[in-house]
Amino acid sequence: DLCIIAHHLLLSDRLALHKCRLLCTLVFKPCYLQQLLVHIKSEKQFSLFGSSDTSLILLLAKGVHLTPSESQRIVPVLDVFCSLFSHLLVTLDDSEFYNESDPVNGAMPLKLSEVVELASTLRDVCLVLVELAYPDTRPSTSFNFIKARTSTGSSEEDTRIWMHLFKSTVNLVSQLHTRDTRRPFCQSGLWVTGRIALPLERNGQVSLRRQGRLQRPFRAIRPLTRNEIEEEGNSMLSTREVRTLAILSRNPSRFLLH
Repeated sequence: DLCIIAHHLLLSDRLALHKCRLLCTLVFKPCYLQQLLVHIKSEKQFSLFGSSDTSLILLLAKGVHLTPSESQRIVPVLDVFCSLFSHLLVTLDDSEFYNESDPVNGAMPLKLSEVVELASTLRDVCLVLVELAYPDTRPSTSFNFIKARTSTGSSEEDTRIWMHLFKSTVNLVSQLHTRDTRRPFCQSGLWVTGRIALPLERNGQVSLRRQGRLQRPFRAIRPLTRNEIEEEGNSMLSTREVRTLAILSRNPSRFLLH
């Protein structure tokens, strides 16, 4: 499958989009990007109770746990789409992006209405990926997280796949937000989210310079020893603060947090 090949190429080299001729060709194939988006929307979680099936991308955006098989169906194609589309956006001027020059045969593969829907969904996907990257550090939750990761065969490869998806999604959301800021095409309030709140009660204490023992994203959390806890003291950050720092450092001005 072409999408799987493209995904492996993207994972093999962080500059693959600039080095690989196949990926460069796919970037400028509007029909292929359209097919990827259709495929993303068509991937469903099958219901056992007779109700309608739910799109996997919407479940991911809501933070619903996906099985390993469901993740394999949605993660590679979503990663490839975000990587290719964000690379294409760099080359499009306003007349092409807003379909003003040639709405039918132009370089822009999506309608603005589709871009707005996509931006809203990917905004939530980014926040969910932050929660997955930095899970709750409470003992019971940490244990369940480690157990779940072990039972699904977690490995360095899995971590690399999820991390690449996070970066490609953030990059695309960043570009869409920049376009919308300069020349609005999204409805008012689309970039406002209430999923994560800024810790105003410690506003003066939380700093990007004081990150304490910040765990690596998408990795099981190692419990701290008593000596480490005593050494860290008040510099230890809560899960809420770690997630906020991750958003502010990777998505500056991308979201208005309530």
